[in-house]
Amino acid sequence: MFYTIILLIDFLFFEKGIPLHYRAFLVSLFSISIAYLIFVGKNFIVSAISGTYTRIIYFYNLYDGNLIRLLTSSRSEYLKLGFQSFLDLSQPFSIPWIGFGFEYRLINFGGAGVGGLMEMDLFDVLFGLGIIGTLLVISVIGYFLILSLQTKNHSIYTIALITILLYSFFAGHVLFSALCTTLLGLICGGIMLTHARED
Repeated sequence: MFYTIILLIDFLFFEKGIPLHYRAFLVSLFSISIAYLIFVGKNFIVSAISGTYTRIIYFYNLYDGNLIRLLTSSRSEYLKLGFQSFLDLSQPFSIPWIGFGFEYRLINFGGAGVGGLMEMDLFDVLFGLGIIGTLLVISVIGYFLILSLQTKNHSIYTIALITILLYSFFAGHVLFSALCTTLLGLICGGIMLTHARED
């Protein structure tokens, strides 16, 4: 929600080339929507925030105050199992370098963390594609991150890329979801266009 608001503010007040009457219409519509949310939908907002707070407290107590388990939704536990299998000396020597492959993991191990996706994309890439595949993926993403940070005026694409990378690390489903990967591709395309305009 906050990210959407940042995008709207950037579009309404900082994007060049938008006609004044169109900008005035959008600002009015945006203001009316915010006023409606505050006055009419405040009970819903309070209920949603209260529910989120209750859920966080519940899991905090369930995990005995372990913040790492809370922040990763217990994915840290699956990560231990994944690394145990990945670094198992009885496995072929090539496994750390080229990975298990996703289908092999699913068939031979099963279960979250070792078989199915761990929902932490960097580790899913590591276990599935190995060190070589992970370095290739990091080099491509790193290229676009460096390119976005080199622009004179950091665009919304820079913020979007950093946000999506953080989301990819903690929550996953970015590199292995068609919808999110499409968004990532559009962000990278926007970074290239922004950089090309400055050149």
